[in-house]
Amino acid sequence: MEFYFRILVWEDGFCDFFECERAGSGYMKGRFGADIFFKMSHEVYNFGEGLVGKVAADNSHKWVFKEATTESEPGFTSSWNASIDPQPKAWEFQFNSGIQTIAIISVREGIIQLGSFDK
Repeated sequence: MEFYFRILVWEDGFCDFFECERAGSGYMKGRFGADIFFKMSHEVYNFGEGLVGKVAADNSHKWVFKEATTESEPGFTSSWNASIDPQPKAWEFQFNSGIQTIAIISVREGIIQLGSFDK
């Protein structure tokens, strides 16, 4: 019997810090900056384990909201509810910096994670 251990690591990312500041959204000023972006780049996930790894293994998607949601669909969850799967530590920094919604989407090459300042 052969076992293949796969891990999910950061490959590429983009955030236009200058454009966010120029747009005057106010989110970037001391909240979501290069330090949080840098912390995200060091996350490593085991394929099939935890929330991110399970989404990759199940070829599914998950929406995670900062605040509790009234949605009862299994694709929606709140970041602070009693989830069975622990959430990545970097998400705490993201939610505290103003991110309201995180979408995790499985693609052929792994996972795409998108964050939004809107719910």
